[in-house]
Amino acid sequence: MGQPRTGYGPRTADHVPCLAESWRSLKVAAWLGWQIESNWTDPFLFAIYSVVKPVAGALILVFMYLVVARGGLANPLFPYIFVGNAFYIYVGAVLMGISWVVIDDREHYGMLKYLYTAPLNIYTYLVGRGAAQTAIATVATTITLLFGVGALGIRSHREGWTGGCLLGPSSSTGGARVPGAPPRRALLADGGNESLRAISTGIVILILAISTLVLAVASVLFFRWAERIAHRRGLLDMQTMH
Repeated sequence: MGQPRTGYGPRTADHVPCLAESWRSLKVAAWLGWQIESNWTDPFLFAIYSVVKPVAGALILVFMYLVVARGGLANPLFPYIFVGNAFYIYVGAVLMGISWVVIDDREHYGMLKYLYTAPLNIYTYLVGRGAAQTAIATVATTITLLFGVGALGIRSHREGWTGGCLLGPSSSTGGARVPGAPPRRALLADGGNESLRAISTGIVILILAISTLVLAVASVLFFRWAERIAHRRGLLDMQTMH
């Protein structure tokens, strides 16, 4: 489990966390993230909130589309917008999830400096906190899509589904459309964008696997670099009253 550290700063060879410590940090962080996101409320009430919120957001989108675009729900453009909006929930979870955890723990709760004195792996702690938000985003996305299929009849406009799958997840990668290829193949078979259709499924999966591995390694290296800078500048316990 490791001994509590008397100071905080970048990990050295003496502080390399073992696998058990990393797994424990991940589980505790995921549980803590879930509790914070649910505001420590009753699970039943949070379950109701988790259903009502995405449905309300979907209804807002529907009325905005009807008023602004003055188009009916049968318009082929609507499924594209609706599904893209549903998957865009992931963009907020990815871009704001882990990064906001650092600000929240440092500025709001003032606990970041204490986390660095605890026997845990900070990196896996942040991943666990982000995993909780990703799980909530997954539930919201699923409910939104089910509402669209069940209440709005979004099931036959296959191009809309494909465009939405591309629009949502790829928005966090600068518009790169390759990550949307597997959903495109599953939903559209041989149709869709010509450039995507020319790429085999195996190549797409290989690209996804390599890019995921590269980004994972890059994230660890960048985190360690930023951690050393923050320690050297005394930013771990600094509060900007943000």
